[in-house]
This record gives sequence, C-alpha cells and structure tokens, in this order.
Amino acid sequence: MTPMPSHIIAIQTAYADLMYDLAKAIDGLRIPSSAALMLAYIGDQELRPGVIRERAYHTGTNVTYGLKTLEAEGYIRYRHGRDRREKFVSLTREGLALAEHIRKALSQAQQKEAA
Repeated sequence: MTPMPSHIIAIQTAYADLMYDLAKAIDGLRIPSSAALMLAYIGDQELRPGVIRERAYHTGTNVTYGLKTLEAEGYIRYRHGRDRREKFVSLTREGLALAEHIRKALSQAQQKEAA
C-alpha cells in the first residue's frame, strides 16, 4: 500500500485540529461543527445554498442537512427569490452572534497554529 503524501496528512491534521477547537468553542450547542462553519461562511450576507456549498467545499446533501439543523435551532432563515424555487439563506440575530463567536474561536485557533 502506498503511504499517504505528507501534504495530505498535514491538511487532515490541520482540519482535525480546527474541528476540535471549534467543538470546544461551541460546547453545549446541538449543531455539528460543519454546520457551525456554515454560519461563519454566511456571515452577514444573504446567500443561496449552492454558494454555501461551493465556499464550504461540502456536498449538496451535507449543506442541506446542515442548513436544516441551523434552521431548526433558529440560527438561519430562508427567503424566496422571484422564482419560488430560488432560496436565499441569512442569519438570524442569534446566528450572527454565534457566527461571531465561531470566527473568534477560529482566529484564536489560527494564531495558536502559527505560534
């Protein structure tokens, strides 16, 4: 079996560390860390789910699941475009507050990694 390239291992390790730090930062919340990252991607913008999928490098089903979770917890809201099939996602006040908390945790994790 061919060993995994070192740059892939480094990426996986960095991602695992990030998910660990994020899980600590959102301790007690009932959302997965991948959904929490979606909050950070959305921020104060209004985005289509497809744009979130592209930014987060997730599959469509992962984005759908994450957004359903975030909506159930009251962190996002949907708005329909001109065409009823077109949806836009934005954060609620609670979602904005949590997104800021997540950004701070990510920034601290990044600073820790750089040190």
